[in-house]
Amino acid sequence: MSDSKSKLSHIEQFNGTNFQLWKYNCWLILEQNDLLDIVEGKSKEPEPHAVSGSITNSKEIKKWKKQDTDARVILMTTISPKEQQAFVNCKTANSIWVKLAAQYLQNASASTHVLQARFFHYQFLKGHSMMSHITAIEGL
Repeated sequence: MSDSKSKLSHIEQFNGTNFQLWKYNCWLILEQNDLLDIVEGKSKEPEPHAVSGSITNSKEIKKWKKQDTDARVILMTTISPKEQQAFVNCKTANSIWVKLAAQYLQNASASTHVLQARFFHYQFLKGHSMMSHITAIEGL
């Protein structure tokens, strides 16, 4: 993650309207860095185990915190500054993801009629390849 800026520079920032494409690209980077469990909340911060006043699992806690920070860097770096404001109080990568999913995945499922209308009005554009046509339909 030391060269995270260069790894993320090719991803178009999430701007409030391009959620599906942003999510796909961001997910690839998170998966590549083995951070999906952190973002999805499957991996939780380990509880400190103290024995005789000394924490015995400090390495595991430190590792989890580093992974969570890496995931937050990926998420926040790929979100436009205007959209970032909504996440400044999020303390974990999972809390950022939960907030994003609640707003943008719910909106997507609530607008089925809009999706149907877009599908029925979609037309093949001259000059585009069949693959770009299929991709555009899949992206509806």
